Amino acid sequence: MIVQYSYITWSPPRLPQEEALDLGRQIAMHGRENFVREFRKSLGKPKHQQQPSGIQKWPAPARYAFIVAILALCLFGLVSMPAREWTRLLVLVVMVMAIYGISAWIAYRRFCNWVDYLIANYAAHVARGGR
Repeated sequence: MIVQYSYITWSPPRLPQEEALDLGRQIAMHGRENFVREFRKSLGKPKHQQQPSGIQKWPAPARYAFIVAILALCLFGLVSMPAREWTRLLVLVVMVMAIYGISAWIAYRRFCNWVDYLIANYAAHVARGGR
Protein backbone atom coordinates (compact mmCIF):
# COMPACT_ATOMS: atom_id res chain seq x y z
CA MET A 1 0.00 0.00 0.00
CA ILE A 2 1.24 3.45 -0.87
CA VAL A 3 0.23 6.37 1.29
CA GLN A 4 0.66 9.92 0.12
CA TYR A 5 0.16 12.85 2.43
CA SER A 6 0.92 16.53 2.43
CA TYR A 7 1.75 18.99 5.12
CA ILE A 8 2.04 22.75 5.38
CA THR A 9 5.05 24.71 6.52
CA TRP A 10 5.58 28.42 6.97
CA SER A 11 8.55 30.43 8.14
CA PRO A 12 8.64 34.18 8.57
CA PRO A 13 10.57 36.07 5.92
CA ARG A 14 13.66 37.99 6.93
CA LEU A 15 12.80 41.63 6.40
CA PRO A 16 14.97 44.69 6.83
CA GLN A 17 13.90 46.82 9.81
CA GLU A 18 12.34 49.49 7.58
CA GLU A 19 10.19 46.95 5.69
CA ALA A 20 9.16 45.25 8.94
CA LEU A 21 8.04 48.60 10.38
CA ASP A 22 6.13 49.45 7.20
CA LEU A 23 4.41 46.06 7.20
CA GLY A 24 3.57 46.48 10.90
CA ARG A 25 2.06 49.89 10.11
CA GLN A 26 -0.04 48.42 7.29
CA ILE A 27 -1.27 45.59 9.50
CA ALA A 28 -2.12 48.05 12.31
CA MET A 29 -4.00 50.30 9.85
CA HIS A 30 -6.03 47.56 8.12
CA GLY A 31 -6.52 45.33 11.13
CA ARG A 32 -4.78 42.18 12.25
CA GLU A 33 -7.84 39.99 11.66
CA ASN A 34 -8.05 40.86 7.95
CA PHE A 35 -4.39 40.03 7.48
CA VAL A 36 -4.65 36.74 9.37
CA ARG A 37 -7.90 35.77 7.63
CA GLU A 38 -6.27 36.12 4.20
CA PHE A 39 -3.41 33.88 5.31
CA ARG A 40 -5.84 31.30 6.69
CA LYS A 41 -7.73 31.27 3.38
CA SER A 42 -4.51 30.69 1.47
CA LEU A 43 -3.38 27.71 3.57
CA GLY A 44 -3.01 24.61 1.43
CA LYS A 45 -3.78 26.35 -1.84
CA PRO A 46 -1.28 26.17 -4.69
CA LYS A 47 0.88 29.20 -5.24
CA HIS A 48 0.09 31.43 -8.21
CA GLN A 49 3.52 31.16 -9.79
CA GLN A 50 3.16 27.39 -10.31
CA GLN A 51 2.22 26.33 -13.82
CA PRO A 52 -0.52 23.69 -14.18
CA SER A 53 0.88 20.28 -14.96
CA GLY A 54 -0.36 16.73 -15.49
CA ILE A 55 -4.09 16.34 -15.06
CA GLN A 56 -4.47 20.07 -14.36
CA LYS A 57 -3.78 20.73 -18.06
CA TRP A 58 -6.62 18.48 -19.19
CA PRO A 59 -9.91 20.09 -20.28
CA ALA A 60 -12.54 20.21 -17.53
CA PRO A 61 -14.86 17.47 -18.94
CA ALA A 62 -11.93 15.04 -19.21
CA ARG A 63 -10.86 15.81 -15.62
CA TYR A 64 -14.39 15.25 -14.32
CA ALA A 65 -14.74 11.97 -16.22
CA PHE A 66 -11.41 10.81 -14.81
CA ILE A 67 -12.44 11.74 -11.26
CA VAL A 68 -15.77 9.92 -11.63
CA ALA A 69 -13.97 6.80 -12.91
CA ILE A 70 -11.51 6.88 -10.00
CA LEU A 71 -14.34 7.37 -7.48
CA ALA A 72 -16.26 4.43 -9.01
CA LEU A 73 -13.16 2.22 -8.67
CA CYS A 74 -12.67 3.37 -5.08
CA LEU A 75 -16.31 2.65 -4.25
CA PHE A 76 -16.00 -0.83 -5.77
CA GLY A 77 -12.85 -1.44 -3.74
CA LEU A 78 -14.47 -0.22 -0.51
CA VAL A 79 -17.53 -2.42 -1.00
CA SER A 80 -15.41 -5.52 -1.64
CA MET A 81 -13.00 -4.82 1.24
CA PRO A 82 -13.16 -7.16 4.26
CA ALA A 83 -14.18 -5.65 7.61
CA ARG A 84 -10.69 -6.07 9.06
CA GLU A 85 -9.26 -3.76 6.40
CA TRP A 86 -11.83 -1.06 7.20
CA THR A 87 -10.20 -0.44 10.58
CA ARG A 88 -6.77 -0.17 8.98
CA LEU A 89 -8.14 2.27 6.42
CA LEU A 90 -9.82 4.34 9.12
CA VAL A 91 -6.61 4.52 11.17
CA LEU A 92 -4.67 5.52 8.05
CA VAL A 93 -7.16 8.25 7.12
CA VAL A 94 -7.10 9.65 10.66
CA MET A 95 -3.29 9.70 10.66
CA VAL A 96 -3.08 11.50 7.30
CA MET A 97 -5.71 14.05 8.32
CA ALA A 98 -3.91 14.61 11.63
CA ILE A 99 -0.60 15.27 9.88
CA TYR A 100 -2.20 17.83 7.58
CA GLY A 101 -4.33 19.45 10.28
CA ILE A 102 -1.57 19.73 12.87
CA SER A 103 0.89 21.13 10.32
CA ALA A 104 -1.69 23.71 9.19
CA TRP A 105 -2.31 24.70 12.81
CA ILE A 106 1.43 25.06 13.50
CA ALA A 107 1.90 27.18 10.36
CA TYR A 108 -1.08 29.35 11.34
CA ARG A 109 0.26 29.87 14.89
CA ARG A 110 3.72 30.77 13.58
CA PHE A 111 2.14 33.30 11.22
CA CYS A 112 0.02 34.81 14.02
CA ASN A 113 3.07 35.12 16.27
CA TRP A 114 4.98 36.84 13.46
CA VAL A 115 2.10 39.27 12.85
CA ASP A 116 1.91 40.03 16.58
CA TYR A 117 5.66 40.66 16.59
CA LEU A 118 5.35 43.08 13.64
CA ILE A 119 2.54 44.99 15.33
CA ALA A 120 4.40 45.16 18.66
CA ASN A 121 7.59 46.25 16.89
CA TYR A 122 5.70 49.03 15.10
CA ALA A 123 3.94 50.11 18.33
CA ALA A 124 7.30 50.31 20.12
CA HIS A 125 8.70 52.36 17.24
CA VAL A 126 5.77 54.79 17.47
CA ALA A 127 6.12 54.96 21.26
CA ARG A 128 9.79 55.94 20.85
CA GLY A 129 8.70 58.86 18.70
CA GLY A 130 8.91 57.31 15.24
CA ARG A 131 6.22 57.74 12.66
